[in-house]
Amino acid sequence: MLALFLWLAIVPPPSGMKPIICDGREYAFIGHGTNADAGYELSLYVDEIDARRAFPALVSRAGGRTRARLVSGDHAPTFLLWGHFGKLAVMRFTRALDGAALRALFAEPLNAELGTSPPVVREAADNFLALFEPGVKEGDEVSLRTWEDGRMEVTVAGAKHPAPQNPKLVRALWSTWLGPKPISKELQRALVDHIDVLGR
Repeated sequence: MLALFLWLAIVPPPSGMKPIICDGREYAFIGHGTNADAGYELSLYVDEIDARRAFPALVSRAGGRTRARLVSGDHAPTFLLWGHFGKLAVMRFTRALDGAALRALFAEPLNAELGTSPPVVREAADNFLALFEPGVKEGDEVSLRTWEDGRMEVTVAGAKHPAPQNPKLVRALWSTWLGPKPISKELQRALVDHIDVLGR
């Protein structure tokens, strides 16, 4: 299953992509990629107010605020991974997946990130994966919203589920896409493609 992640392609963001409002907070669109073999598209958003406050730190590390500077190296992914602001991933599935297949999309890279974590973290990961038991149909969306304190909210095909609260689990989840050993460098680059919007 991990091999499926290696066939990710960068695609332009959907036309007319706009911020998303969650509980009165505006989440800015940062990037979009697709994994045709695994059957989903992925869009990344961040809590705009808090991310804009943190943006000068990225500018300082990147050596400028131009898009070319911001997306060079690993500055932008690191900023998003460790930034103290809310994050939202929206996955849209282009084919149906049963619960086992959907869990596997998360389990393999997540297990690699967690390594020999304490039992409490492993239990939180197991509870997180259990949320995907129903699976998805073609056209369904899965959204993952996280907060800096380790809270997480998962929505599967319109059904919202409170997920385990564990900062290490949240960090590991985002690290599968944005960390030093992402499931795909191509997807990582796609997810930060519009990071410069935070400086406009």
